[in-house]
Amino acid sequence: MGIDSFVAVCGAVQGLTLGVGVGTARRGEPAANRALGMFLVGGALAMGTIALSHAAWLRAGDLVGALLELLETTATLAGGPLLLLYVRRATGVPTRPLFALHFAPAVLWLGYAAPAVARAATQGGAPRLLWPPILLCVAYQLLYTIFAVATAVRGHGRSPAAESWRTWSLLAFMIALHAAQIVRFGFRDVAQLRNVVPLVGAAGFFVLTVAGLRRSPLLTRRPVRHAVAVADDERTRRLAERVRCALEEERRYRDPDLSLGRLAAEIGVPRTLLSRLVNQRFGTGYLDLVNGYRVREAARLLADPAAGHLTVDAVAERCGFRSRSTFYDAFRRHTGTTPSRLRPANGD
Repeated sequence: MGIDSFVAVCGAVQGLTLGVGVGTARRGEPAANRALGMFLVGGALAMGTIALSHAAWLRAGDLVGALLELLETTATLAGGPLLLLYVRRATGVPTRPLFALHFAPAVLWLGYAAPAVARAATQGGAPRLLWPPILLCVAYQLLYTIFAVATAVRGHGRSPAAESWRTWSLLAFMIALHAAQIVRFGFRDVAQLRNVVPLVGAAGFFVLTVAGLRRSPLLTRRPVRHAVAVADDERTRRLAERVRCALEEERRYRDPDLSLGRLAAEIGVPRTLLSRLVNQRFGTGYLDLVNGYRVREAARLLADPAAGHLTVDAVAERCGFRSRSTFYDAFRRHTGTTPSRLRPANGD
């Protein structure tokens, strides 16, 4: 194995570790963490299989090559939808049930190719498959990156500062990866560029890991600029009380356009300061905090006989939710049940 393949494989292992760590993190938005973790794991698998497929000691095995290509193609087809899913979760853009159809190409491909590879493994020889053109897979992934950037722009201001930082860092990573793909396919005959894509991916995983650790409270001994001190001082208590009054007494959560930036402007503090304040004083992300107030009022209305004339959709709209799917997702996450179960006789 050449030094370039070795470095790329090491980067893929680091990406796997990072993906598992992020996907199992309990802080922040769990749904966004899981989506980001799955994307990083899939990307690391793709990077690792590309690097291994270029290793000289693996080229002789047709079956091993087929297994690597199976993993690479599956990860590529699933990576685009996973990226878009994470950006939607992070920015609060509703994810409807039909979103699962985005994963149909990856599932269909796996259902078609996996049995052929398994049959070849038991019977010997190379599997006979119609492999999708790599350029088509790259174009497919690029299209999803464009959709993800458009979604991030549309949802700008809704997500906490930490989630926004992760979103744009990941999108920058994907843009760099696409640039490497253009270089690779533009200079196919240059042997030194055969591993440019996995090497850029490995570098991206390294940068994301280092940047993430630098922002982690595990390694942060001095407060970050504009950060709210954890100490229970008067200024922190006063700002937290203003947030609580805006949500509990003024019920500003009923406004579906109440973004983090908008509430920060109303209170008169920087957006990043408000994001850290919410995380430190309330122990959750901004969107999760606001949705918690919305869900509590929705649960009260659904259980109130006097509000029995309201449909579930009307309750969701009154409490500040933009769509039925967003309401159901938040309600299930905060209560563990569905809205209709609180009022089964008055379902819409």
